[in-house]
Amino acid sequence: MEQNQEPISYHGYLDLVRLAHDAHPQWRAGQALFNVLHRIRPDLSERVRATKLDPFNRDTRNPAFLNFVKENW
Repeated sequence: MEQNQEPISYHGYLDLVRLAHDAHPQWRAGQALFNVLHRIRPDLSERVRATKLDPFNRDTRNPAFLNFVKENW
């Protein structure tokens, strides 16, 4: 994120995920969720990387992942 830029909200994050998924249709939903989070909140993405919450390889983890992200935004 550039300096002096408004911080993004959780709902803004979800909007960016939708845009990224549209731009990269080969990504599964979990990949889009993780990739966008890693870009804008690497602090949060590193907390879930390679854990039971990481949705990158399993979309079934998306709900728990999103709960974690929302609670820790």
